[in-house]
Amino acid sequence: MDLTNTTRPFQELVSASLFLLVWAAFPGPVMAQDYRIPQAQLGWKVIMGSELQLVAIPKEAAPALPRWMAHGPESDPRDSTHAALSEPVLRERMKQVLDRAVGVVNDYLPHHFDHDFQLWIFQEVPYAAKTLDPHLILSARLLQSDDWERLPLVLAHELHHLAMMKAGRPHPRLSARASLLAGLLTEGSATWLSVGSRLFPELDQILQDPQQLGASFDRVSQALAGTDQDPTGSGGDLYQQNKWGYYVGCWMIQQIERQFGRQAWLELLEMPLEDAGQELIRLYLLTDPPPQYRF
Repeated sequence: MDLTNTTRPFQELVSASLFLLVWAAFPGPVMAQDYRIPQAQLGWKVIMGSELQLVAIPKEAAPALPRWMAHGPESDPRDSTHAALSEPVLRERMKQVLDRAVGVVNDYLPHHFDHDFQLWIFQEVPYAAKTLDPHLILSARLLQSDDWERLPLVLAHELHHLAMMKAGRPHPRLSARASLLAGLLTEGSATWLSVGSRLFPELDQILQDPQQLGASFDRVSQALAGTDQDPTGSGGDLYQQNKWGYYVGCWMIQQIERQFGRQAWLELLEMPLEDAGQELIRLYLLTDPPPQYRF
């Protein structure tokens, strides 16, 4: 999520969601601070149906993304990787990627994904992907030969968020505690779809590292305690630069699925979010997790 104000409600957390588990930090030499301005390169309207279609959109219709403060080189050659491919060739490749992404996300939603949206490729963005209904933003840096295999999982994560938005989630009047718990459900389920692919060994390693996972639970526990003391607070930095909420939510979904099956947590996605978060906790505790992985 591209957020700097941790007091924003969960509605903004989801509406500006992005996948930053591994690809968030693009390496480069540290240089003086400067502002980067995101630049749209290509855009398509993605039309769902019996056969997925991509229709080109003029760059002038791209969403206006805010500039951001950078610490690094002025440009990254990977931002221009797509230039080696013609628009028709890239469009066909993206169609194949999106077909795979939709196939993946449909297994992690209560109902199949059938929403039209816009897909934009941007240079000079500080993240891998981001969902701003109806736009899905993708960094040009991901269009490298080595990344194409993982790209469907990145897009599936964002399509999961888009489906939740289209379903009317989240509700703007959630309390800080309900927002935090809802984030564990939505970010956790959207991240869980990547784990089984074995394409993100870094994520698997985190979930299997007792020290790191335990530290993530500690952070979530502290954030929950903070919302008890200040019901209007943010709940902490769980879904931003630090990904504690991703890891904890994913772990909880994993344990619930192993114990009760996938349908158990899929049903939560159709409940009112103020109730779904509490039910998530109840189901998770029924899996009898170790003391260090409890709230």
